[in-house]
Amino acid sequence: MAKYCANCGKKLEEGEVCNCQKQIETSSIDFGESFNKIINLIKGMFICPSKTMKEFKEESNFSLAVILVFIVSLLTGLFAMLVVKTLYEATVSTYTIGSYSVVSTVNIPYFKIFITSFIIAIIAYFLQALVLYLINNQIFKVNLNYKNTFNILTTLSIFNFVAIGLSFIGILISIYVAIILIVLAAILSLICLVIASRDILKLNDKNTMYSIVLYLLMLSFISYIVILIFN
Repeated sequence: MAKYCANCGKKLEEGEVCNCQKQIETSSIDFGESFNKIINLIKGMFICPSKTMKEFKEESNFSLAVILVFIVSLLTGLFAMLVVKTLYEATVSTYTIGSYSVVSTVNIPYFKIFITSFIIAIIAYFLQALVLYLINNQIFKVNLNYKNTFNILTTLSIFNFVAIGLSFIGILISIYVAIILIVLAAILSLICLVIASRDILKLNDKNTMYSIVLYLLMLSFISYIVILIFN
């Protein structure tokens, strides 16, 4: 008579023991390790960014890097909705007709804003990694593959992650607080990109400057094209 696992329903041979519970336990451990890696990554980027980027650039961290990009992009979409809502509420017009006050209303496509911002953010991270990879691999002959480059850029997204998280609170005070936090995140990311170019990619000061300038110019051009597409 055929035997089946009481937990997952898998058909078992005579004397066979199902390993489904062991797989569940392993998954839980992996999740815990991934969470600890993210926490250590956040700490490391503020304490010792050079060492943290060197460790996280390994290909084994690529899956975790993709998850981090997904999370940051999700927060970006939610933050975009919050910014639009805040700006709309601050600029909504009130008209007086006789003894009645009429508030002008506009149907804001919040869901579309969220989806568009989310998708653009994800594409942007992968494109940034591709641009940086092509510049350093093809022009400066740096021995670094795409996954390594993507992982390095993902470490920089930690600043956006923290800035956007704080901005959800800061925007309640003033939208300018949120803007300052986002700008600070961009500055920290650029500084760490310079550090990565020197300590990890081993570029000299001159090539580091050329690499960063070329990287920013190419991103500006791509951003311009994206704006034209979505405009």
